[in-house]
Amino acid sequence: MDSTAAMNPTCAVGAGLDSGLAPRAIFWMALSYAVLMVASLALKPSLAIPSALWPPMALEFCAFLILPIAQWPAIAGIGTLLDLSIITAVIVFLQGKAPSPVYLLLLTLTATMSCIGMVLAFRLSRRAIDADEPGVLVAPLLLFALPVGALPGCLLTAWAHAVAANQPFMPLDVAIRCLSATLTVVSLSPLVVGLLRGFGEPIRAQAGAKEKVFIGAAFSSLCVLYFGIPWHLDRFMELMLLAAPMLWLSVRCSQRAVAIVCAVVAIAIGVACAHGIGYFPPLVSLGTWRDGIVSAQLFLLIICGEAVLINRIVLKERALLRDAKNKEAILAAYCKALDETEDRTRRDTARDLHDGVSQIMAGQSMILDALRRRIASPHSRNMVDQALAACKEAQSAVRVTIEDLSPPELDRASMPEILTWLTSFFAQRYGFGVKWRLAGADPAAGAVAGDSGLIYRSLKELIYNAYKHSHVDVVHVVVASDSSGTSISVSDEGIGFEPQAPAPDGRLRFGLAHVTERVAAAGGCLSVTSSAGQGCHITLHLPARSAGAPQASLAPSPGSPESAEPPVSMYGFTLASDRPASRSGKRG
Repeated sequence: MDSTAAMNPTCAVGAGLDSGLAPRAIFWMALSYAVLMVASLALKPSLAIPSALWPPMALEFCAFLILPIAQWPAIAGIGTLLDLSIITAVIVFLQGKAPSPVYLLLLTLTATMSCIGMVLAFRLSRRAIDADEPGVLVAPLLLFALPVGALPGCLLTAWAHAVAANQPFMPLDVAIRCLSATLTVVSLSPLVVGLLRGFGEPIRAQAGAKEKVFIGAAFSSLCVLYFGIPWHLDRFMELMLLAAPMLWLSVRCSQRAVAIVCAVVAIAIGVACAHGIGYFPPLVSLGTWRDGIVSAQLFLLIICGEAVLINRIVLKERALLRDAKNKEAILAAYCKALDETEDRTRRDTARDLHDGVSQIMAGQSMILDALRRRIASPHSRNMVDQALAACKEAQSAVRVTIEDLSPPELDRASMPEILTWLTSFFAQRYGFGVKWRLAGADPAAGAVAGDSGLIYRSLKELIYNAYKHSHVDVVHVVVASDSSGTSISVSDEGIGFEPQAPAPDGRLRFGLAHVTERVAAAGGCLSVTSSAGQGCHITLHLPARSAGAPQASLAPSPGSPESAEPPVSMYGFTLASDRPASRSGKRG
């Protein structure tokens, strides 16, 4: 197989199947085919007996698979010419006489027929399972489709051999040739396609340097066991020992490593079977080649096919998992950027309102008040009073909007302060009660781990949901914090709801969905326990922030007593409007 490796520098790595090859690549394939044809005679115990596998067929199969159909006649012609010339030269060298040209032409044409049949079966099978990923062995169905495609050509080859040798036609010869063709494609074609097109590893292999050493040691031990000890057994059950390192290899290593090992294992066992090396008895001298080689072929087909399939599935699943983690990281970064942008936009809007509209309205109120004192007419004074009252009302509304848009500095707020602010906010704005307590930590013990801004926004949304949908007048909040993060429990004894059922009006539950997404983006989790008539219990956990990030203190910060007058409103979710809302029985 060393000659095949020379093709790699001349090929466009990464191209897909059916996209053609460069002329230099075709030249290297033809040269490699000739070299492999001569070298493959070592796989035959004698010229009259079929081999366990035939490496040149892997090159021919890949050529038919990669090149367009219009070039198939040229591939078949080159292959036939090489087969005729090389086989004739070998037979003349070994037997001293030339074989029948008609017989050799029939053999080469039937071999090409088997190869084309496997390619057609391969393409039809991929179309049947709608497989669009590159590679030779992408589904178990192909292990059954390939021998079916090779069957017509193998039938004719076995018949031609029987006629030429003046022997009865044996169906077992057909089975041996079908298995030989299938085993060749399964064990060698992934390596050939990888050398021609690149292996296209979807993800880096998990095995490190030490693990690769252990895998190599396992295969080396089996090599000593199989090829260094002259056992003489009748069965191939001991070959099952090879399944363990092959499975280890397929799960932990790259496609390149699996393709190389499958090719080496198949060729090594084929040569050992043909010449009775080590554990493998000389089957041909015992007259048991047909019975023995079928067992070896079936074992190699199963072990190599499963190794390639398992490796492809494992790498594909790991690549999907990597992509999912990357998308999750992108989503988390997006959510964080969205929160920061929303916070900055709210503060900028609040500052613009305070420096612009609020100042204008304050000045307008002063002018109207001064004008009122200068007017003697009762009717005109009444009109000015109405305008002044409307101006003050609008000024008060702008002040409330500013306070809603611009929350206090949450990064320096303690957990009791956050809870006190929320309690006062819902009491003043909605007349809704919030009963809270701290659990799991000593108030004097230090900091509450977690993103204080996210804690505040999540609490505000969940309490607002309870106000709007629970049909009760109070909600209970329990906050526990330790070094791992902050756990928050929000519960009510209201009408409850079915978390998995759609809302009664068919709308989506955006409130809880947004809280869940933002908590998940921060690495936390949220769970909902509720049923109709049994109230609702929501628990969320937020992990501790990394070192240096702002945290909310469990104890009140200096200069900020718990009894301090809270602002009217603070920063909340977009959907948790701070304007009075009608209460319903539908969870948001």
